[in-house]
Amino acid sequence: MKALTSLLLPVILLTGCSSSPTISPGGVNTPPPDINAWLKPRSEKPDSLSETRWKMLTDAGKTLGFRGGKAQRSWELIQALNARESTLNALYDFRPLISPEGWLPPVIDEAQDVAHITPDQIRTSSRVWTIIRPERFVSNPPGWRDWLLRGLSTTATPGTEGSVVPEDSVQRKVWETALRQGWQEGRQNADLTLEANQKTLTRDYRKTPRNTPFVLPEPEPFENNIIIDAIFTCNLCNTSSRL
Repeated sequence: MKALTSLLLPVILLTGCSSSPTISPGGVNTPPPDINAWLKPRSEKPDSLSETRWKMLTDAGKTLGFRGGKAQRSWELIQALNARESTLNALYDFRPLISPEGWLPPVIDEAQDVAHITPDQIRTSSRVWTIIRPERFVSNPPGWRDWLLRGLSTTATPGTEGSVVPEDSVQRKVWETALRQGWQEGRQNADLTLEANQKTLTRDYRKTPRNTPFVLPEPEPFENNIIIDAIFTCNLCNTSSRL
């Protein structure tokens, strides 16, 4: 499963992907910029524009472009995900994890051989469980869409920045340059959003216990983690270890 998910996401991210190179200092391991980088030089404020007007056009263009670019890229990614629906359904099937009463187990992270040292105390434990997400009741089994589609909105409704429009050719050039830059940044943000969602989905699915060997008692807070305390008697050495 890990190998499949590591191969699936790059394929999805490459769908409809267009590069936006930036001019960076040269180096042995850094390739020179292509023609697209030179065709879009960094814009500077024209002499005929006031600082305030230039900033208004730049901010409005970037904001509009960011929203539009992210909405477009989100739509492309959602289409790519839907095209792989059967594969994703097989990879992330939460139905077997739900109890007959409709409870979805907690998402638990495990650490082993943990030590907590203070000036007057040393605490060690062979295992520490951190409850990332508590157990919850679900009326319907969750699916991969509940994770992967978070933050991928396909609508881009302009706000107040939509009222800032260029009044002449000089202002339009500034506005268009900012909009194109914001558009690429929005598309990149959609890719990063999907990547983060995929990591969260994989973590939650893999760290949800299938067959819990014991019932989790009331948790105790401990240094931003939740420690599950249980006493096990060692038959060989007749001692107790605190988990």
